[in-house]
Amino acid sequence: MKKIIHVIFIALFLSLCLGGCVVTPQPVPGTTYESDRPAYNNDRPRAYNVDISDISQRIAQMDQRIDQGMRSGALTRDEGRRLRMELNKVRDDAARMKRDGILTPREKDRLNAELDRLQRDIYREAKDNDRNRGRQVDISDISQRIAQMDQRIDQGMRSGALTRDEGRRLRMELNRVRDDAARMKRDGILTPREKDRLNAELDRLQRDIYREAKDDDRNRGRQVDISDISQRIAQMDQRIDQGMRSGALTRDEGRRLRMELNRVRDDAARMKRDGILTPREKDRLNAELDRLNKDIYREKRDRGRRY
Repeated sequence: MKKIIHVIFIALFLSLCLGGCVVTPQPVPGTTYESDRPAYNNDRPRAYNVDISDISQRIAQMDQRIDQGMRSGALTRDEGRRLRMELNKVRDDAARMKRDGILTPREKDRLNAELDRLQRDIYREAKDNDRNRGRQVDISDISQRIAQMDQRIDQGMRSGALTRDEGRRLRMELNRVRDDAARMKRDGILTPREKDRLNAELDRLQRDIYREAKDDDRNRGRQVDISDISQRIAQMDQRIDQGMRSGALTRDEGRRLRMELNRVRDDAARMKRDGILTPREKDRLNAELDRLNKDIYREKRDRGRRY
C-alpha cells in the first residue's frame, strides 16, 4: 500500500514539473492584430525641412523673363498678365506649404513640376505669332487726332453746330478714348493691335461729331440774346417787392416767390456758363418766368379776396 502511494506521489510531482516547462508560441513576424494601430504609407519621415532657395531663385528668374518679354514685345500684355498670374499661384503654393515650417521633398517636387510647366508656357508664348503684335509702336498720331477732335468739339459748341448736351456727350467719349490710350501705355508698351483699336474708336467718334454737327439740332445751338430774360427777371423782382410793401403779398408768399425767381436766375447763369445759350434754353427760361408770373398774380388776387 505504501509503495502504491509513493508511486502516485512521484507521478504527480513529475506532471507538475513538466507543466511549468511549456513554451508559449511566439507570433510570426509581420502578423498584425485588430488592437494594433494601423500603419500608413504617409508615415514616412516628413518632419525634416528641405532647402527651397533654388525654388525662390527660379521664381525670381521667371518673373524677370516675363517682364523682359513684355518689354521687348515677345509677349503681349495679355500673355504676360496670364503668365504672371500662374507664377503668382506657384509663389502662393510655396508660401502655403512653408506655413507650418516644413517643406517635404514631395512638395518641393510638386513646385518644381509647376515651374517646369510654366517655363514651357513662357517659351511657347514668346515664340508664337503674337510676338509681332507685341512690339512698341508710335502713337504720336493718336495724340494728335485726340487733340484735333477736342478742338472740333469746342468749335462746334461755340458756333452752335453742336448743342451743349451733344458737346458734353462727345467730349465724354473722347475722354474715354484718351483714358484707354493712357491705360494701354501704362506698362510702356503699345501693340499695333491696340493702336488699331484706338484708331477705330476715333474713327467712330469722328463720324459722330460730323453727324451731330449736321443734324437738325444745329439751328438750336446758335447763340441768342437774353437781355429780355434779364429784364423780365428784374421786373418780377420789383413786383414781388412792391407786393410785399403794399400788403398784396404776405412775407411768406414773397419769400417763396423770390426763391422761385432766384432759381430761374441761377438756371440762366448756369446755361450761360460756357458762353452759349440756345433758343431751346431761352424758351425754357421764358416758360419758367411765365409760370412765376401767374403765381404772383394768383397770390395777389387770393389775398385781395380774403380782404
